[in-house]
Amino acid sequence: MVRFSSTAIAQAMLLTGVPLDPLTLTEQLQLYDEDGNPIDLSSTSGIAGPPGPPGPAGADGATGSAGATGPPGAAGATGPAGATGPSGPPGAAGISSLTFRETKSYVVGGTLDATINVPDIFVAKSSTQTTTIIQVITKIESGTSIDVTLRRNGTNVGSARTVTTTKQSFSYSQVVSDGDALDLAFSSPVASPADLGFTIVLESVVTA
Repeated sequence: MVRFSSTAIAQAMLLTGVPLDPLTLTEQLQLYDEDGNPIDLSSTSGIAGPPGPPGPAGADGATGSAGATGPPGAAGATGPAGATGPSGPPGAAGISSLTFRETKSYVVGGTLDATINVPDIFVAKSSTQTTTIIQVITKIESGTSIDVTLRRNGTNVGSARTVTTTKQSFSYSQVVSDGDALDLAFSSPVASPADLGFTIVLESVVTA
């Protein structure tokens, strides 16, 4: 909005109806903007126009440095079980039988003669065990000799064996059963034999 600095200039415009040349007026023409601020007529620049449209976007800036590593995420769910691996090679064959030996011994003290009654000793074995009398080891401590017969359930096992003061081994091959009774019988003493040691060797085979 334009205002005039004096009543005389306003009247002159109303009378002539044409723009007035400020240089011909007896009073100075003063213009004002919409906010009432004086406009400098001596300036060569005109009134600022409205803002122009936005310019194009500038080029992208350089990539910034990497940020700090974030905290670890939660553990994921357990995956499914893998397939069963191949079977290993077969193991070595087990033992199909076991052989071992045991002994049963008599010690008969004092003078020996045919009247001595020697108590029974007994065999114990399992159903998968085969037991055989394979040997007797014996001697007397004094005298010359005496014949000793090994018996099984009251029956002679082989013939009588002459026992002296020298340790001797006699071979046998008599299979025995569970519960068999073994005992000794004496005969033919020479020169007061005494103190007999008599060991029976049993060999057993146990099968699976």
